[in-house]
Amino acid sequence: AAAGFEIGAHSENHPILSKIPVADAMQEIMASKARIAEKIGKCSTTFCFPNGQREDYTKEIVAFCMENFRAALSTNRGYAKIDELFELRRLGISGGPNAVTFEWTLLRER
Repeated sequence: AAAGFEIGAHSENHPILSKIPVADAMQEIMASKARIAEKIGKCSTTFCFPNGQREDYTKEIVAFCMENFRAALSTNRGYAKIDELFELRRLGISGGPNAVTFEWTLLRER
């Protein structure tokens, strides 16, 4: 955090949130957020779903995140869209971190 990195909540014990009771999932999320804030003074306003595939979280968990964060990351592949702020998609970069690989990944996804 001191170096400028954003640190955000992901859950306390990394459960698949859709596989546990909603109340337990909410507790996992908020305990993670509170611990980060306690340790470094603030927590990112973006949540990251454990495992992050669509089947790993529920509509109730998304609604809960909407009340407590400004966005949430999934691991679903694709471009992030403004109308999916609480299921943001991602693009992975393979083959090494260089400008050509990054550009090719962006062009390939169109």
